[in-house]
Amino acid sequence: MTKLSKIMCMLAAAAVLVAFTGDMYAAKKEKKETAKAGAVNDKCPMSGKAINEKCTSAVSYSVCCKGCAKKAGKAPTKALAKISELPNKTCPMKGKDISDKSPKITFTVAFCCGKCKGGFDKDPAKHLAKIKAAKKEDKG
Repeated sequence: MTKLSKIMCMLAAAAVLVAFTGDMYAAKKEKKETAKAGAVNDKCPMSGKAINEKCTSAVSYSVCCKGCAKKAGKAPTKALAKISELPNKTCPMKGKDISDKSPKITFTVAFCCGKCKGGFDKDPAKHLAKIKAAKKEDKG
């Protein structure tokens, strides 16, 4: 292998390393931003402290129709005060019965720590009304 070939191989290896490291950094940053953007709350519903984006739970409830699903999709936490059990048996928007084919609304709730997450996960319906929406359209 000539000296020029060795230099070219080393440059190619360096370029691959830089590209790989850049991709890892971008993926890590994107994951962090997605976690923050994905949670519907800005404070822990259990303690009121700042959230830890790594400590989350997915919560789902059902609505009766596509129209309610569209409304709930825009502001998933608005209906939470009307839900007393999960899975819910009636639509929190219209009060109609839920069927097996009813649309589901799923959103992410973030917590400050594992202890709060564990308490919430034991009985999510009990704590749904405590969720403070972080998104502007959910407040009110």
